Amino acid sequence: MRPSLRLLISGILILVAFFTVHITNNPVHILVKPSVIVPTPSEILGQLPTGDIQSSTGKALAALLLKTRSQPKELKNWVLLGDTFAQLQRETEDSCYFDAAGTVYTEALRLASKNATALAGMAWVTGGK
Repeated sequence: MRPSLRLLISGILILVAFFTVHITNNPVHILVKPSVIVPTPSEILGQLPTGDIQSSTGKALAALLLKTRSQPKELKNWVLLGDTFAQLQRETEDSCYFDAAGTVYTEALRLASKNATALAGMAWVTGGK
């Protein structure tokens, strides 16, 4: 065997040994991405507050919740739902509506990450907390 080939094979074996020791001394999480569990739209909708159905905003919320349940992939429904929760927060000053609006805007941004209305709504939620 030629000396240059022997040197190349030796170098490769040293690198393999180095990486084997490095990987076995470090947890496998270096190689595996953590899985993120994304709730389904129905799970999200099931956790949202319903508000006072007697007010006009409460009636709009009830209608939008039904519409969003029937059309969960429709971006416009999620954005309008977030806007409605934002309005309820302004009317009632109840901070639970910040969380609801944030959850809904997050779902809207999951559907369309560059939607300007959802981004503005999320900025309002973040700034309001």
